Amino acid sequence: EWREAWPLTIGITLDQGVWRTQKTEIIDAVESEGYLAAEITESTIALDLINNEAVLTLRVETGAQYVMGDVSFEQDVVKPVVLQPIPRFATGDPYSAWAVEQLRQDLWRTGYFGEVDVREERVHDVNPPRVDFRVLGGPRNRLTHQGTVGYGTDSEFRIQYNLTRHRLSERGDSFTAGLGWQQRDQEVRLAMEYRLPRRTPTARKYWLASTIFKQERRELFLESDGEESDRITRTDIQEYLLRLGHGHVRGVGRSRELLTETWFLDFLREEDGIDSSDLRALPLTVDAQGDPIPERSGNVQSYALGYMLELPLIEGSGFQTTGHHERGWIIASSEAVGSDVDFQQLYFSSRWNKLFTPRLMLFLRGEVGYTNADVDEFSVIENGEELRVELTTLPNTYRFRAGGSRSVRGYDFESLSNNGFGSNHVLTASAELEYNFMGNWAGAVFYDVGNAFNDWSDPRLKQGGGVGVRWYTLAGPIRLDVAQALDLEGDPWTFHLTIGTPLL
Repeated sequence: EWREAWPLTIGITLDQGVWRTQKTEIIDAVESEGYLAAEITESTIALDLINNEAVLTLRVETGAQYVMGDVSFEQDVVKPVVLQPIPRFATGDPYSAWAVEQLRQDLWRTGYFGEVDVREERVHDVNPPRVDFRVLGGPRNRLTHQGTVGYGTDSEFRIQYNLTRHRLSERGDSFTAGLGWQQRDQEVRLAMEYRLPRRTPTARKYWLASTIFKQERRELFLESDGEESDRITRTDIQEYLLRLGHGHVRGVGRSRELLTETWFLDFLREEDGIDSSDLRALPLTVDAQGDPIPERSGNVQSYALGYMLELPLIEGSGFQTTGHHERGWIIASSEAVGSDVDFQQLYFSSRWNKLFTPRLMLFLRGEVGYTNADVDEFSVIENGEELRVELTTLPNTYRFRAGGSRSVRGYDFESLSNNGFGSNHVLTASAELEYNFMGNWAGAVFYDVGNAFNDWSDPRLKQGGGVGVRWYTLAGPIRLDVAQALDLEGDPWTFHLTIGTPLL
């Protein structure tokens, strides 16, 4: 690749500054691939003063390729077995400067160390030559406090506090607790998580236990041809979730990010506050078959088994940020094990950033979710018009909603679902083109489509489109969009304000 990109080709004016730069780059390139004894053995410029020509000769002897040697950890912060699976290479692999840098980064990410020093010791008199590594690490402060106050059109005003105990013992176990409030839906959330690394010297695996309490206020609406009509009721939804799981973290190719796989078991207790009395208060309310409305308490208890996969591959910074981010899960719950509801759910989403030129970038996003769960359907006759009520039996924790700055713009946050209650399925997609017109500023045009719904034969996909401006700061891009809801009467415009890369 270096040779094919050689800049001083026939007919190009000789530039000795470029010549010197190329000699530095070739040594850096071969050393990064393990040829640590590489040297330039010939470097000449032969001038023909009559024809005004120069003949360049550059010869590099790479020598043997070094391999990765042993890694020793000199620290008293955690037990050695906790650190053994962290290197993304094995003894005998070809030397890679990238892999050494990743070792530094991954050790820092553990949260155990305040400083990390990876020292290379080259062993020349063996075949093949190798590089051993001494890792020196000093402990960091065990406690981290983080508080945030912010505003976004999805959350409105929000306040959050997080406490992390990075190292409870030499086993490397950690504890995190967070408390947050947001103005949107008056949501209050308390979450705690405990992680314990497994003693597996060849793989990064851990046990986890987490618990979440969340309370939010939701409004239930009647619908006419997919549009909101009269409000039925406003209710507080309370969720208590306990998750026990097993995680596996691994490196993927030459990415700075990591693939995370998690098997988990959820214990959920939920109260959505909507019972049969709220529905019977409606005029002439019957179910889809004309029968009386069945009893509904609003209390749900479920036990669900699931598998989750997350793969973020993000590189660069500012407008030059590229990569992709995939997420997916499979969840199942059954009345046979004591759950109040049977359901099976599949979900997958992908986000892509790609630079076409240094100033032009394309962002693509898509998600699809499917749930096999029952839906209670009712009809309300009001002023001669039939209005529908569709209530999925799926617990609120697992329901899908669409709309907002990271979904279908032009519509309010999570405003797209059946009766505002949430839905069994979701399908959204987005295409956005950004142009960097000045420094850290870029403009964007976009088109979004999607909805959350209960019936695949009638998804009623909504469309939104608009323009936006991006300001790339050290805290991440600040994104302001003006979007039009193309399927609402009057095609209303909506502002969306977010901070951070859309890849996350």
